[in-house]
Amino acid sequence: MIKKISILFVLLFSLITSSFADEQRKVKLDDDKHNKETIEVANFNIFLELIDVEENGNVKVKVELENLDESKGLSLFERAYDEKTLKKMRPKIKYDKIFPGSKGKRIIDACDNIKSAIHLYPSQKELIMTLSAKDGETTKATLPIYIIEYKDKNYILWEKQELILLQKEVIELEIEIDLKPGEAYVNITKECDSLLKEFDEVLFCTHKRHKPSLEEQKTEFQSKIDSLVEKIDGIIESNGWFSTEKRYKLYDEQRERLKNLKLEDKEGDCGKHVYVHRCKYCSSSLQQISHKLDDIYQMIYSSQDRSATKATQIRSVNAMYDCAKRRRDWRKSEFKDKIVRLYNEIGNF
Repeated sequence: MIKKISILFVLLFSLITSSFADEQRKVKLDDDKHNKETIEVANFNIFLELIDVEENGNVKVKVELENLDESKGLSLFERAYDEKTLKKMRPKIKYDKIFPGSKGKRIIDACDNIKSAIHLYPSQKELIMTLSAKDGETTKATLPIYIIEYKDKNYILWEKQELILLQKEVIELEIEIDLKPGEAYVNITKECDSLLKEFDEVLFCTHKRHKPSLEEQKTEFQSKIDSLVEKIDGIIESNGWFSTEKRYKLYDEQRERLKNLKLEDKEGDCGKHVYVHRCKYCSSSLQQISHKLDDIYQMIYSSQDRSATKATQIRSVNAMYDCAKRRRDWRKSEFKDKIVRLYNEIGNF
């Protein structure tokens, strides 16, 4: 009984160790400080490296496999081989007696992105594939890695050997690419920042005396916006980015910053066209003006020809009255009523 239990345990253990194990590994690579990643598994390492970074966000990811075992090998196959075909290959390949599955019906799991079968000797490292990837996206790759045993330990004559498939380990890679903004994007951002700063400080003067006119001021600034928007459009179109892509979104954010500028919000009077009153009566106080108006009133009143006398004085009267009304203290002045009364009475002569 004990013997049967021991045999059953051995068989169960063998099935577990020879069966494949799916393992998912998520990796994030960038073109700054993390362009490499090492994935460590029990008996091998997978090395990932970001290479061939293009301005449009297309990249290549180099995948290398290192066999850490000193006695066993690793194999990957470019397509699904059945058992009959494996036996005809050179070197001849067979499944281990305890490898799971129905004998004679087992099929090799193919590894995408490789062109031919790859066999790694003990302690060997080799480039197995180069993946195409894109900034802001996740690239997936499945590596069905078979652990093999060499029936003949003479590696020099390995093509004449018989390879025994002991175990399968499936590594599922999820590689996210997160590139830093390129020089073109940095320059565009600086141009947008500069134009937005200019917009913050600009005032489109609405005064009719301002040169250039309000319409001309706004047209000139709008042309700057349109020119930069067209530049961004050109970059997006030349790279063929779709609206779902990271690079498209980055440039579109800058484009929207420009499109959201409302020029009418920056309209106003610049204050440089205010008429500053200057006349010979500006040096006179309101009290003095009231006295002068009173003198003129008395002159006209006592004259023999009031109309003629009024005609000689009316320009001075109007000038004094206009000057008085422009004073800051006009409304609160105690001389306001007297000046208004004298002005009106002179006008009625």
